[in-house]
Amino acid sequence: MADTRASIRLFLACVAMLGVILVFRTPPMAGFDEAYHWRRALQVADLHPFGRRLGPNDWGGRLDPREMAFETRADAAIAATQPLSVAGLHALSDQLAASPAPQGKSGRPVVSFPSTASFSPIAYLPSAAGILVARVLRLGPLEQMHAGRLANLAGYLGLVWCVVLILPVGRLAVLALLTMPTPLHLAASFSADPVCNALPALLVACCLRLRRVTVPPPGSILARRWPAWLFGLVVLVGLLKPICCVVSAMLLLVPVRLFAGAPARARRAAWTYRIAAIAVCAAVALGWNLAYPFVPGRYWHTGADPHAAVRVLLSAPMHGIRILAANAWNDSRFWWSDGWGRYGGGPGPYHFTTPERLAELFLMLLLLLTLAEASRPLPGPGTSPRAIGQARIMAMTAPPVLLLLVAVAYLAALLLAFRIGYGPPGSDFIDGVQGRYLLLPDLLCLLALAAAWPFRAVILGRLAPPLLLGCLLLDLLSVIIALGHYAAVWH
Repeated sequence: MADTRASIRLFLACVAMLGVILVFRTPPMAGFDEAYHWRRALQVADLHPFGRRLGPNDWGGRLDPREMAFETRADAAIAATQPLSVAGLHALSDQLAASPAPQGKSGRPVVSFPSTASFSPIAYLPSAAGILVARVLRLGPLEQMHAGRLANLAGYLGLVWCVVLILPVGRLAVLALLTMPTPLHLAASFSADPVCNALPALLVACCLRLRRVTVPPPGSILARRWPAWLFGLVVLVGLLKPICCVVSAMLLLVPVRLFAGAPARARRAAWTYRIAAIAVCAAVALGWNLAYPFVPGRYWHTGADPHAAVRVLLSAPMHGIRILAANAWNDSRFWWSDGWGRYGGGPGPYHFTTPERLAELFLMLLLLLTLAEASRPLPGPGTSPRAIGQARIMAMTAPPVLLLLVAVAYLAALLLAFRIGYGPPGSDFIDGVQGRYLLLPDLLCLLALAAAWPFRAVILGRLAPPLLLGCLLLDLLSVIIALGHYAAVWH
């Protein structure tokens, strides 16, 4: 355990350094849809957590024109695929910082950004906090962008640290997965994806940990407060993207033994808690999306018609299922390489993917790392009885079937959401699905493999640290390639 924690700390320190480099070397507004996320973070930093309805399928709010002027300059260069000048944007940022602040509502124009203004503010709290600190220090928009990115990165890596420490199995593999180049690039920008991935992952980790613990001592913090803590986490997950609610099914792992009373009463209490928490998560997500409805396909003009798409699916449900399965089968390889090494959301050269071979090699190392970590032997005869008892509890097979079912349900719900809300109703191809959206199903599959692996082997278990190092080296290579691309457009 001690060597595992040391490996985790060292790995996270190295990944944090790569993330900080990406914060400063990724051109402004060059992340995934970063201009829209930047606007939402600015709005939350202005202490306006709720978007303003501007019209049908349109949300936004009033923003500082100085910050919008900075975004406009950077966005114009990216749209024209022209290089960005570091000196020029620094000068513009200093000039805007020295200009007077707008007075009243008349000085702050209403800006439309429905793809993010319809989101809950939860995912933007870290980046908004960074912007607030930069404003207190009277820094310009460029420095505010760097501060927001740094805060988003710190918040994400902090949540990853919590996930890895809480998980009873698959720690190193999950650590490597959550810090792949693309998730790290997202965390080093204003994207909402880091929080939308990390909080559900934390819920999974907590459910698995509770599944493995013995009955907590009466009166302990765990015995008294775990139901409230877990319930609060469920509410936060419900306030993220609606697809995240699928992960709340992991609450079915909460064991009966944690509830007081006779066996029959404890079972009733356990099922009541599980169903109530899952229902609350779904209700919170439904309530938010009814209050802030947004159809991405209509905004991006992809020909989406949700009502027509639902009618098509209901008229031929088996055909719809075959479409989902065919797209999942045909695109799985692309999703992995896209989710591992894709950078940027703008036109080329601001959008690129590192070589697919590197992603495939990383996947091989990741699977071997999962098996190697799961193969570490249990304590031997010389260990204390208490340690042996705890190890047996930790070795209990977590329900890998449930983990796989939740992963499949998440993927199916994701594809269905894009089938209905993004692409044209009659198309057999589900467009718009990117690899970064599949980080949680990947995590669930890795945990299922780690939980189901029955063998214990000293030799294989000793390979875990070198395999983790191999994953880190591939991450480093991917970031170096990305820095080469960005050096040509941000100098």
